[in-house]
Amino acid sequence: MRARFHQTPEQFLVAAHAYMASDPLSSNVVAVFAQRVVTGTRPRHEGSLWATVEDEPGQVVGLAIHTPPHPLFLTLMPASAATVLAGALAEIGCDIRGVNGACDATVPFSEAWSAYTG
Repeated sequence: MRARFHQTPEQFLVAAHAYMASDPLSSNVVAVFAQRVVTGTRPRHEGSLWATVEDEPGQVVGLAIHTPPHPLFLTLMPASAATVLAGALAEIGCDIRGVNGACDATVPFSEAWSAYTG
């Protein structure tokens, strides 16, 4: 399992396309927001984060976006994916002050984030 960070929302949408198609309910907020940034309806923010979490074969199993000052937003993902994401974000020094999204992802993420960052 690994977290992959994308430079732009365009790259993120390409990488996340199959996941979004397979789980349109969980990924709706992320998909709409990213698309609005791409089309210019929403501004691009310095420091925005666009991430996919992939299993070992490279299949996307979860998505995350962070557009400060808003909290991190997570789609449904396995608890192990949320834990990996928390570790990857802590490792690169992200300033995460809150998390929204699917409880099955936000709870393990928050627990791991607290363990990594104190």
